[in-house]
Amino acid sequence: MLAGLLALTGVMLVSGFLRLKLYVDAYGLTWLRILSAWFVIYLAAVLILCFFRMAKEKLEIQLLVFFKKQPCSVTDIPLRQHHGQ
Repeated sequence: MLAGLLALTGVMLVSGFLRLKLYVDAYGLTWLRILSAWFVIYLAAVLILCFFRMAKEKLEIQLLVFFKKQPCSVTDIPLRQHHGQ
């Protein structure tokens, strides 16, 4: 489900960027449009980093299940433990 949300967010970013390009072509480049373009690029970079992190964690979960050699549920996956003071 998370992959679907990331993909749809990517579609929205591409759509927004293309619409911004149409505005720049029609009305010219302004500071607000430059800042908007940089913000869309920043959001795209964050989205890509989220995708890679999600793919990495999914791979780690698959490796844990593979090495366990028995049925595994989500509750069997060890989480990071917080060490108190």
